[in-house]
Amino acid sequence: MRRYRGRQAIRDLVESLLARYDLDAFVMQYVSTPPLAKNVSGVAAPAGGRDSRTLRGGGIVSSTGLPGIVMPAGYTKDNLPAGIEFIGKSFDELRLLQVAYGYEQATKKRRSPQITPLLPGEEFDY
Repeated sequence: MRRYRGRQAIRDLVESLLARYDLDAFVMQYVSTPPLAKNVSGVAAPAGGRDSRTLRGGGIVSSTGLPGIVMPAGYTKDNLPAGIEFIGKSFDELRLLQVAYGYEQATKKRRSPQITPLLPGEEFDY
């Protein structure tokens, strides 16, 4: 029960700040679990290696139930994708999708993976 009250308190705080400052959404860095480093033979490195740490994004969204959407935000120095997360008000998913679409159109951060080959007969035009 205590956990539920804490989650509700965070949800109320986020929603009150969105209302107080007349914001459509909050934007935060989204940190995901990085891929495991691979050794020369292509096998994932053992636990404890450089990239074995576990970082998680989406904490506010997953713990409060508020709507959220993760969007591409660029790439790291190792050419791994980085993301940002938009967090909106309860039951205001349409506004959140509009914000995310506007960001996507303005920044053009998404790009097709370079290492994933097309399937036979597959063709994409961007």
